[in-house]
Amino acid sequence: IQFLSTEPSSPGTSLIINPFQLQVDVGINAPAPGAFEVSLLDQGSGSFIDQTCVANLGVGQSTMDFGFSWTNKEPGDKDYTIHAIYQAEGTCPIVGDHDAELSEVYRVSWQKERPVLEVKRPLGVSIFDGAVDYIGEHDFFRFVEVTYVIKNNTATGSMKIENIYAENLVNLRNVTAEPAGPFEIGPGETKTIIISFQVLTLEPYSFDLLWEHDASNPSPYQFVIQGDANLYLGDIAVDSWLHDYVESLISEEFFLNVPQWVLDTILEVLISS
Repeated sequence: IQFLSTEPSSPGTSLIINPFQLQVDVGINAPAPGAFEVSLLDQGSGSFIDQTCVANLGVGQSTMDFGFSWTNKEPGDKDYTIHAIYQAEGTCPIVGDHDAELSEVYRVSWQKERPVLEVKRPLGVSIFDGAVDYIGEHDFFRFVEVTYVIKNNTATGSMKIENIYAENLVNLRNVTAEPAGPFEIGPGETKTIIISFQVLTLEPYSFDLLWEHDASNPSPYQFVIQGDANLYLGDIAVDSWLHDYVESLISEEFFLNVPQWVLDTILEVLISS
């Protein structure tokens, strides 16, 4: 047996959900007719993955190609033995002593598929990294809720969300995420995230929402949430909401940021109630 070569060369790499394809080329100069066999052995279990035998091998030089395809259930590096044997005047399968052999160790690095963090609104609209999600108009000083859905589209790897948090708050406060992390999303699973916050005045509001994660795309995943504030006192019952808002204006000196007509309207509603 003159040579044994592999394509791809060792070490090979494959996802555990995909079959690994290995091409083995063997050169032989047979002094007599016989049989030639190539096998692939799992060194960990000691079992044969596949064996191919060629009967009626002719005399002289020849090159033969053998293809192997197999999978593995667990990630990590595994070693295999490619074993080629020749037996003069032999038949398939080869039994007993052989006249020539050549072996080579081949390693495959089996890997899990790394998930990609994908954030969507419940209706399926994707919110990409660096995007702006405009969520419309909401009554100021009311708590606003925005729902997002994360899905792990991989079949093998879990995805971990370390933390979800807000930065660069404009005209709002009390931003919370439920859940905020850390938590894991298994293969094929989804997770619903509810972001809530309180709009302060009749001005546009915005903040950056950041997602720290261990998926394959950059971390933190970040986009901007924007919206506008409105006030429809005619549709709002005079309850603790209005009194709490007035107290907040007094304690946090927000009167300077509220239009005079809004203050006049609030005063009229309070007097009439």
